[in-house]
Amino acid sequence: MLIRGEEENPENSYIFFDKESMDNHLINSVIEILKDNIYGRVTVEEICRKVNYSKTYISRIFNKSCGYTIIEYYTRLKIKEAKKMIREDMYSFAEISNRLCFNNPHYFTRVFKRIANMTPREYKNSVVK
Repeated sequence: MLIRGEEENPENSYIFFDKESMDNHLINSVIEILKDNIYGRVTVEEICRKVNYSKTYISRIFNKSCGYTIIEYYTRLKIKEAKKMIREDMYSFAEISNRLCFNNPHYFTRVFKRIANMTPREYKNSVVK
């Protein structure tokens, strides 16, 4: 009788998600927050407040799924955006550094080199002809 009643009235039925789909939703939410703040700054604590999960839980699930910490992933997104800006050849390296909220151009260059295995200038010389 209960099953039949549920089938007759589907809008009152409950949907249960498994842990994996909930974790995937959480990770996607975190990535969206990072992408939305690519030209700004966001902390893990701010992300935790937005998604209502603890820092420990989010960090563990994100690292397990993506292979990077949240901040490392965020930094890689910023470097990916920097590469795009370099290819467009509209901004100086200092302007790119400033737009992506790096502390200073030297720090931007160090981070870029660590992630891309080349400096921004070397990257520009290799792609902009």
